[in-house]
Order: sequence, then C-alpha cells, then structure tokens
Amino acid sequence: MKTLYVGFKGIHNSSNKLVRNLQGEKYFLTNSFEGLKRDIENLVGEYEQVFHEIVSPDIHLDIIIVPPTEKNNYYKLITMGMGAYGMNVPDNLREYELERAELVLYLPPTWNIKSEKEEDYWPIQQLKIIARLPIEYNSWVGSGHTISGSEENEPYAENTGFCSIMLINALNSDFGELDLRIEGVGKINFYQLFPLYQEELEYKKEHGANELLEKFSDDDIMPIVNISRKNYGLNTDNDIENELAELDNKLANLIASTCPKNWEEFHYLGEVENGKKSWSSTFYVKEADSENYVKGLDFAAVSDQCINAMDTILLQIYECFMKNDYKPWEQLSLSVKNTGDFDVKYQYDVMEKSEYGQAERETIWAYETFGWKPGNSPFLMNI
Repeated sequence: MKTLYVGFKGIHNSSNKLVRNLQGEKYFLTNSFEGLKRDIENLVGEYEQVFHEIVSPDIHLDIIIVPPTEKNNYYKLITMGMGAYGMNVPDNLREYELERAELVLYLPPTWNIKSEKEEDYWPIQQLKIIARLPIEYNSWVGSGHTISGSEENEPYAENTGFCSIMLINALNSDFGELDLRIEGVGKINFYQLFPLYQEELEYKKEHGANELLEKFSDDDIMPIVNISRKNYGLNTDNDIENELAELDNKLANLIASTCPKNWEEFHYLGEVENGKKSWSSTFYVKEADSENYVKGLDFAAVSDQCINAMDTILLQIYECFMKNDYKPWEQLSLSVKNTGDFDVKYQYDVMEKSEYGQAERETIWAYETFGWKPGNSPFLMNI
C-alpha cells in the first residue's frame, strides 16, 4: 500500500488544511492536486498528453495518456478526477473503502489515439461515460460490474464485436494490482476496463465474473485490449460435451428416481419432430429378479409431472444441438445399468422418412435396443 502526498496548488498551499476541509465531503478536486499528479506519474510513468475536459457538469475529468515505451509497449489511459466523488457504496461494503475510484485502460501501440473516428475513439468515450455513472445514478461501480454500451448491446464500432465493459481490478506495468491511498482521504481503487462480447456478457450474468475469466487463455486475459481476440462466450466442443453430459445425467437420475429399488437397467426413448412440432418420452425397466421389461409409464411413481420433466430435459438436449449448429436428431436413446454403464445414441431421419407412427417406432426401437418384442405387433414379423 502506497501513501500519496497531496499538495494543493493555490493560495492556501496546505494539504493538512485541505484534508480537514474534505472530511465528510463527497467531492475533492483530485485533478487540481499537483502532489497527486506527481504520484500518478510515479505510478504509471511520464505522460505527455492529457485529454482535458473543456466543460465539466460536475467533477472535472481528465484522461492521462502514457505513450508506449520499450519496456511497456502499449498506451496507458488513466482517468484523473473520477475519484473526486465519493460513490454511494452500500453500507455493508463501506469497510472495504470502495467509495473512490479511477479507471484504467491499456491499448496496443498501433492504436490511433488521436483519432476521433468511432472505431478509434470508443475506448476513450467509455472511460468518460463510466467515470460519470456513479454521479448520474447516485450509485457506484466496482470490480465485476458490467456496463453495456446500449440497451440493444450493439457493438461499439464496426471493427469489433465488443458491446459492453466489465470492470476488474487494474494491473500495473508489471501486471500487479494497482493499490493507492491518499492520507486523510482514503483508498483510491483503480479499475481496468475489460471489453466483452455479447455472449461473454450473457455468460457473466449467468455464471459470474470469476467463472467467465477462468475460460480465458493466459494471452487473452492480459490487460491490453485486443479487438480481434477470441469470443469466450461461445461454446467450444468441450463445453457442448459437458453441457450434454450434464443434461444426460439429469435425465438418467430423474428416470432412476421412478424405478423400483431393485432395478437392473432401463432404456429411455425420446423423440422430437423437426422444428419441435411434437415430442414424446417413454422408457422401459428391467428388475434384477426378472427377465421381463416393464413400461415405465405403468409405474405409479411416474406422474404427468414426471413425464413433463423428462420432456423438458429432452427439449433442452435438442436445443443444445440447435443453438450450436449441430444437425438436429429425431430420436434420443438412453440406456443405463445399475452398474454405472451409460450409453446415449442419436438417430436421424427416422420420423420424417418413416411410414410408421409413434407407437410402431417405439416398438422397433425397443426390439433393436433390448430385444423386446410384443406378440401383437404384426409389422415386426418383417424385422
């Protein structure tokens, strides 16, 4: 933790008097402090360019631009003035000193930092917008918070798919966490702007910031903005396999919960007609002391609610295929033994091209899967 000297440029050049005057106030003129400027320079390096704000509706907000160097070959953009406002942090978080913050953004050395074109200017624009959000909404921002660029989550510019910003604890030149304190005023938190794609934003909302960041490779988790980096919100083949395995297990556990205690194996058939025009679920169970297979729908434990739950999982599996551009199947066959053996098969083009109805298809599936053959099915004589 570093203690900053605060020097006030003016007639009353006394930091002690200034600190006394600031106690209990939400505002202090951060960007007017020559001492704070010197300490920020020591923190981030020498800076030659500053985006000065001409008109300030509340706090005066500047953006420091530290040019690339041989050691740190990237631009550093740091707000100076956001910390002049004490954010409205919830009471249960006040002990963590989150009231004051500045924002940090790292851009590659090839970035046209002087351009006002949308494709170049959006990072600076987001720094300005986010810096004033706590004042505009009497709220606060902190690590893990996400801010969308628009209600429709449209990309910031045509050259990138980024549409939102997630704030994370900022890193210094050595990619260690920035941590500063102004004596008598408190901690200044530095948050880095981490741009996200739409799919990453949705994943973060569902799973949280930490789980999202765990998906990133070491190269893409670096703080320097890369407008063409991989979209980690899109499912990989491994992600899809894990999702399907989770759904298959969920379906198997549901069926097992309806079976007799001494069940030995069961076989499930789910059908979904193209475009989800219709769907159905059925299963057969064999008990350990029997050679016969009993249709699960005949069990008292299998209610309409239970069948609806099976159908729900069946459709979730189907939708997993659809949303990931996999060829949609028409039959899902799930076979489970009490020894833990587990087999899942998908059949294609068995409904649209079949001359049989659902009952006949079920009978054919049962015969081919576990040898079950009812005596009153004449069409099976041709199998």
